[in-house]
Amino acid sequence: ERYNCDGVTKISINEHTQIAEISLYHKDLHVRPVDKSLPQNVKEFIEKNISLLPREIYARLVNEGLDISIKQSQVHFWWTHLGQGRYKRCEDAFNSTCLWLLENDYSIILKEVEPVRALAFETNILKQLNELGININEYGIDATYNTNNMGFELYVLHAEVNGTGFPLSYLFLENNGKCKDGLRTSILQKFLTIFRDQGLQPKFFLTDKDFSQINAARFTWPHAKIQLCRWHIKKAINTRLSSNKNI
Repeated sequence: ERYNCDGVTKISINEHTQIAEISLYHKDLHVRPVDKSLPQNVKEFIEKNISLLPREIYARLVNEGLDISIKQSQVHFWWTHLGQGRYKRCEDAFNSTCLWLLENDYSIILKEVEPVRALAFETNILKQLNELGININEYGIDATYNTNNMGFELYVLHAEVNGTGFPLSYLFLENNGKCKDGLRTSILQKFLTIFRDQGLQPKFFLTDKDFSQINAARFTWPHAKIQLCRWHIKKAINTRLSSNKNI
């Protein structure tokens, strides 16, 4: 809530003494704002139900009579803060991820630190598919971008079994400005080669129209047929047809 009190906050920082002087000024007094911070019992409830999603926790709190002035974003903040112990092992997120994966018996199959950081691990689903004797002819790779504040891209290698995709491995790849197409292709090829050496020989390989992925797949499996994702094809066609640029 805002008040017409002509309030001013002034912060002066002395770079030499490293002392900050803070002054507050109010021209007109107004009603003291209501404290809308989360009470301790709500924080304890969040921590107790940390395995639930924030919106589920918020819904349960509302059903139990939570003050509606408390926002869902506050619950999300404390869910994130209180839940860090489940996965955070050190301040460096990359090293923390490595430690967490090892603690939980995941197999790290690729780890690079220069010129960019890359980390790949298996899900053990491929081992289960092999034990069941399932013959797989189609594999694919997909990526998500801008999903975290460290600039990492996330790739997944998946197998297609009776119309269902199974994630075999994940690759985190840092995009820090040094990861040009040639370097990205090289790391992706190194990632895919690990599975080629395990016996993966796809007849079809599915990807979106990302040339780093396409080239890495071609170098790794020269005889596989590269297929583009139908969703991305339709999107590209619709974008092109709706454009007013000359062909």
